[in-house]
Amino acid sequence: LGHPSQREFLSDADGVNTIRMLMNSNCNEYVEFAVCSALVPNCIDSTQIPPCRDFCMPIRADCEQVLRDLGSEWPFDCNDFPTSSEGGCIAPDTATSDCQPQPIPFPRCQNMQYSETSFPNWLGWQGPEHANRNATGMFQALDQISDCHKDLEIFLCSLYFPSCTSTGTKFPCRSFCDEINNACALDAIEAGIPWDTTGCTTLPASSYGEGCIAPEAKCDIYECYGSPGKCVHSWEFCDGNGFCPHEDDEHDDFCSNYTCTPIELEFCQGEVPYNTTGFPNYFQQQSVMMIEESDIHANVSLLAETSCHEDVKFLYCHMAAPECIKDGVHGRPLCRTLCQEVRHKCAEEIKGLQFDFGKDTCDSIFPDSVESDTCTLVTEFNCTFDMDTCEWMFANSSQMAMLQPRSNFHQSNLTKRALPPTQEPGMYLSFTGASSGLTSPVMYTDNKCLKLSYLVRGDDSKLSVNVMGPGEYSFSTWRESSDRGGEWSSLSMNINKGWPWFQVSLDTYVAAGGEVGIDDVTLSDGPCEEEASPPCEPIEFDRCMSMPYSFSTYPNLLGWERDLTRTLAPHSFQEFDRISDCHQDLQFYLCTTFFPQCTPTGTRYPCRSLCESVTDACAARANAIGLRWDPNSCDGFPQDDDDRGCVSPERVGCPEGYHECYGSGQCIGQWQWCDGRQDCPFNDDESDEICRMFSCSPMDFEYCQDVVNYTSAIFPNVYGQRNLTEIKQSDIHRVAVDFSNTNCHPDSDLFYCHLVVPECLEDEYRAKPVCRTVCEEVRQNCLVEIDNLQV
Repeated sequence: LGHPSQREFLSDADGVNTIRMLMNSNCNEYVEFAVCSALVPNCIDSTQIPPCRDFCMPIRADCEQVLRDLGSEWPFDCNDFPTSSEGGCIAPDTATSDCQPQPIPFPRCQNMQYSETSFPNWLGWQGPEHANRNATGMFQALDQISDCHKDLEIFLCSLYFPSCTSTGTKFPCRSFCDEINNACALDAIEAGIPWDTTGCTTLPASSYGEGCIAPEAKCDIYECYGSPGKCVHSWEFCDGNGFCPHEDDEHDDFCSNYTCTPIELEFCQGEVPYNTTGFPNYFQQQSVMMIEESDIHANVSLLAETSCHEDVKFLYCHMAAPECIKDGVHGRPLCRTLCQEVRHKCAEEIKGLQFDFGKDTCDSIFPDSVESDTCTLVTEFNCTFDMDTCEWMFANSSQMAMLQPRSNFHQSNLTKRALPPTQEPGMYLSFTGASSGLTSPVMYTDNKCLKLSYLVRGDDSKLSVNVMGPGEYSFSTWRESSDRGGEWSSLSMNINKGWPWFQVSLDTYVAAGGEVGIDDVTLSDGPCEEEASPPCEPIEFDRCMSMPYSFSTYPNLLGWERDLTRTLAPHSFQEFDRISDCHQDLQFYLCTTFFPQCTPTGTRYPCRSLCESVTDACAARANAIGLRWDPNSCDGFPQDDDDRGCVSPERVGCPEGYHECYGSGQCIGQWQWCDGRQDCPFNDDESDEICRMFSCSPMDFEYCQDVVNYTSAIFPNVYGQRNLTEIKQSDIHRVAVDFSNTNCHPDSDLFYCHLVVPECLEDEYRAKPVCRTVCEEVRQNCLVEIDNLQV
């Protein structure tokens, strides 16, 4: 179209108006694709990819007269573009859609970002009348919990009336569904409203807006030009760092009026480490007079007099008189953790003053960061231990902990310790007492990455990392108890508890002659650059507390957060108890799904082989009783030999001579094979694979003809012998004859004959064997003879 930039186009009022009319004309179903691919052509390797000529021409034919009737001309020449056969151009996939578009019939959903749906829908509603009737009742019921999430109605509309497009039906995104499910499911259940808590697993797994429906992101202050959803925060304007791709956050429109002046606000003089500020400030106040006459200034003055926190004035002055480095550029803000700390420690005083100092004040002005190039920390978490322990405190000062040179020699073994990964000279913190620890300063933030270097020496020495929070919560999230020969290791662990504050405790136990060392503790904005380490929490659901791990994380594999999981797990497990015999590892698999294993290096999922085995055995029965189970759900799980590791029960297997039933893992004896009775849940003990190895023959074994009263025997027998010749030539038969001659028990031959020539019924099934009590009785009565014969 000849525009050198998108901004140039947007400033062309006539051009914008023409494009808008064309896009809204509905003159062709692909007009939007044609216009957008010419207006904002795809760019691949610095090459524009325009619409194809043979795609563009019929759209122009349909739409050119429509534009002329509106007083405008067609905006570009299709002949300028290559044909689809020449390549280097783009056209939509015009495959036939699998849906038949109909207008959305339900009034409350007619303001969606699309206007056409199709039937039957996700719930099986067959047509507009059926849908209108059902939707009316559903929406009225769910209005009781409408405050659970601001986008509940958008979600319901996208679920009950999905978008019908030229490429098929678009349903709500899985991520959108999970968000609604976690926010609203418990409220719905408590209100007695039907709610499918596992329904999200059937929806597209795409991220927001990628082939599925989700609400459009909106920015509170400003959205970067050309980058939908990229929101600029107040501290990112005019800071000298272009946050937006086009650096419009540093544009003169915003920054030209921001000029540096000396701090004249008497309340803040000497309270901050700078002398110049700029207006407007973070409260949009334009002068010192506006500040001093404001309610917030009066309230802060009263709050400072209470001495509830030493940094009340320091914090306020960074908001009311922020630093100005030069005209158009403000200084680095404080980190949000101080603002939240003041709110927390002064909560009673703030309430007494009826001071509107909410969490949103901190969120809107200060970045949630702990990194020095982003904001200024008042309380320092990081420590190299080169000079002291910084702001970390000893948990037990009576125990021995001291700073040691990294190059120190350990006198007991005269071996030089390996340096930590930094390989720099300096000190580290050495624990040699029996039990001690170190506690971090309190951090009023979340979703951060903890890193440290450590060594553990001594067979019984241990280092544990505990994360503590409100309500005396303390979670043991990591432990190392293996002696690595004095070698240094590194730990990266995410802290993401959803708490308003946290502390980290490094607890040590040192064996006699051992040592625990700690060095280079850092906290950075999470998640960790390495494989994400999730926030680990103890498993508290009793039916999963016997798992081979003790910590889990949320959301789980169903997309459920903590509260939803803990509430629904008991009932869900009870429902699956109805098919508990489908597989011996059903409960183990359910535990890995509801409460996946959490480790310092990430979440470990069930092995694919476990998932496939349990799914093959149980999915059909689960779906038959109304428990949703996707038979294709195992594809995303790791293989047993995956480097990431996976969770699977230890398999002991069955003793020699026994058969392990498919699915249930039950072990059955040989006497249960091919006896005409089902002993395994899937009847595999009677399968052709097992039973075709057996055949019946006349019972011609003279030794047993006067002992048993049947005439047909099944082979191979218990000893694997396939005919009479193998029996007569075996050592077993020789021993059995000698054993019988001792006359230690009248039924010894009866017992032996049932082993070597077991009865075969007419339909070639194995007959009932002698009971085990006969065997036990023969053994008990013949112990001396057994020893003498060395049987």
